[in-house]
Amino acid sequence: MLYFNNGVEDAAAFPVSALTAIDAGNDVVDIYFANGITQTTTADNAVVNKVVVACAADKSAEVAKEIALAAAGAASIHNGVIVVRDDVAGTGLAGVTGVTSITIDYVVGS
Repeated sequence: MLYFNNGVEDAAAFPVSALTAIDAGNDVVDIYFANGITQTTTADNAVVNKVVVACAADKSAEVAKEIALAAAGAASIHNGVIVVRDDVAGTGLAGVTGVTSITIDYVVGS
């Protein structure tokens, strides 16, 4: 599991197996997860499971690598739970300075 906490009452955990992409750039890292909902390929439907984490200037590629390496070895870390960032406890993977947003959504257009 990958765990994220953006403050009181704003946290999420995703199974490593749901990780679909990690995109680094502009001092943030976007982390995408499959959501198990069958998605049609029309412009009217959008499936979004994304967490954005902040990092220091020019460190987003390094943070993306840290997340990927941690996910690859998840079974050996804290019984399979990786704290990517916990803003309340102030802990997480090296280089991750905060959780910017957590979006878990399924939107069907009209």
